[in-house]
Amino acid sequence: MSKALPQASDNQLLLVKLITGIRIMSVDSFIQTMHQVIKSPPPIYQPPSGLNLEVSALELLYFFLISGVSPAQYTDCWSSLYALLKDCLGLQITAQFVALSILNEFVQRCPTMPFSDKKDLRDLHDVTSRLVEAVSNVAGSCLEQTTWLRRNLSVKEEFSSIESTGKDGLLMPSRLLMPSSQHYSIQAQSILANILASLLDVAFSSQEKDKVTTIVTGVMYNIVPYLKTHTVKNIPTFHACSNLLASLSTYQYIRKAWRKDALDLLLDTAFFQMDSRCLPYWKTILDSLMTCDNTTFRDLMNRLPLAQTGTLNIFTSKEQEYEQRALVLKRLAFIIFCSEVDQYHKYMPEIQEQLANSLRLPQVVPLIQSAVFLCFRVLLLRMSADHVTSLWPIIIAEMVQVFLSIEQELLTDTEEFSQHIRMLSGLDTAWVTNTSNGLYSYGHPHWRMVQLETAKLLELGCVLPATILPHFQMYRWAFVSSQNENLHKTGGYDEKKMAFIPHVSRISQLMDLRYTSHSPSINTLQDLYGFFSTLSMRWPSHISYSDTDKDTKQCLEEVEYVLALDFLEKI
Repeated sequence: MSKALPQASDNQLLLVKLITGIRIMSVDSFIQTMHQVIKSPPPIYQPPSGLNLEVSALELLYFFLISGVSPAQYTDCWSSLYALLKDCLGLQITAQFVALSILNEFVQRCPTMPFSDKKDLRDLHDVTSRLVEAVSNVAGSCLEQTTWLRRNLSVKEEFSSIESTGKDGLLMPSRLLMPSSQHYSIQAQSILANILASLLDVAFSSQEKDKVTTIVTGVMYNIVPYLKTHTVKNIPTFHACSNLLASLSTYQYIRKAWRKDALDLLLDTAFFQMDSRCLPYWKTILDSLMTCDNTTFRDLMNRLPLAQTGTLNIFTSKEQEYEQRALVLKRLAFIIFCSEVDQYHKYMPEIQEQLANSLRLPQVVPLIQSAVFLCFRVLLLRMSADHVTSLWPIIIAEMVQVFLSIEQELLTDTEEFSQHIRMLSGLDTAWVTNTSNGLYSYGHPHWRMVQLETAKLLELGCVLPATILPHFQMYRWAFVSSQNENLHKTGGYDEKKMAFIPHVSRISQLMDLRYTSHSPSINTLQDLYGFFSTLSMRWPSHISYSDTDKDTKQCLEEVEYVLALDFLEKI
């Protein structure tokens, strides 16, 4: 990604060191000198190619301020700095970037901030808003208006052309097809992400925060269209704009400027089509969105349609309502995942009721069932054991049902049968997912996703320490064996001697009879063979499991990382 704030070279740092050694030169005098250089550039004999004197002078001033000036020296130089910054509005784009960085450094370091003098304060607000607007316009320079009657921006198609991949793996936009201002769009977004929120917070006093909302509203207008565009070619811009929105969301007094846009983006069907590096930003955004009032989270809960009542909108079908319900369930799970432990514990009765209602629909809907299992995994991570006690009977019952269906599929599935089901699936998809036909678990991709989610839920119960999931230890015997010996190598289980064989062991034995190899991907039931086979042989005994704080922390970090990736969808 393009660099955000200016980075000093060795020669520039050496020059700054020499200048700071001139004791008789005040900061105010140096600012005036740089201003004069910018207004009337001196002639340079054989200047190096690519030299921009205006940008170089501003960068020198920036490095001088951050390296060689004590905070006390800032008090008497505002008038000179204001005159310089005001003239920078007419300079080229990169000069405006450095000017905004200089302003931010001054605001953060000046001990008399905010100004007591009304004129100085008015000048500060004026130059701040104008510089932010200028950089914001550069950030939005790759947008175009799609309709004539109302303001509706979208990313220009030519901006989406790709030239190469940057050093950090992010795709870099092509510079061959774009006007000059569009070269710097991502850099402008990155600069705003780094300094905008803190700059506005210090420059405007508590009595003037309404002005900040106006400024941020203008910035949001230029970044939201990028966040609505979920394409591979838009990854660098999406990353930069997500970072910017995350930085703004930490200041709740400007919540009005971004709340609606953030909620709309969350409910977009393509919301999870993003690069994994954007997830930390969205965890910050959504946590800020939900925690500062009691209505936003409840509004999301109320969006779950009560499909069990049988009421249908005349403009939607059952399938559309089920898809909408699954969409909201997944977003509900992600919001809880973005929270702290027990942050939403007071909503647990309502959450549990909604999950139970989703499982009691007139027909079993695999898309919804997968979303419910994802919610189960998140709740087990984000709620303490006492708050999920009543949830365990539902979890266990649903897991058993899925594992029984897997066993049934393994017992009855033949090549001729599978071919017949695939043929029927091609003729009528709804028939295959309908539970009334008795074949709802066979071969359909949505049902395969339910099986995968169930396996992941069981894996979570097996991986997490007993101190975190104490209730699961009472149900563990139903799924995995506590015996340490490898029963597969000794001929398997003797059903006459054992009253009950755990589900994983039964499924593993059936798979041993049918399959001969493990698969690295998950497309068919055979692809889960490796999971069941390994778990049936290598389940760690709860007696020898170490529940030290270090092990628990490392385990939770790994589990949360994997769970976060499970939310993402292919771009």
